[in-house]
Amino acid sequence: MPGVPYEMKSITDTQLIPKLKTHFKRPVLIHKTMMTYGWGESRIAEEILDWETALPSHIKLAYLPNLGRVRLRLTARGENEDQLQKEIDQQFDALYPLIGDIITGFEGKSPN
Repeated sequence: MPGVPYEMKSITDTQLIPKLKTHFKRPVLIHKTMMTYGWGESRIAEEILDWETALPSHIKLAYLPNLGRVRLRLTARGENEDQLQKEIDQQFDALYPLIGDIITGFEGKSPN
């Protein structure tokens, strides 16, 4: 492997990682984050308890609080990236009517 960082990055991205992916099957991780403003973590948790409880076991919710805002991040883990993205989008669509007044935006998917 070459020692020059620029050459190494190109080889890693175009050859090494694809080759490793063929030998080692890892689950796909998809993240999507909703930003909220005005309510604290505990208030949001109360409002979405039923929705959160009904999440499929392969989708996890993380509360990411900060001053005056809370980000809600869904992470889906599985084999099919397109299906996982669809499921996360559906879950956020179901969440929107519950807390739509405090939603300020979304961060997109980040495949692993």
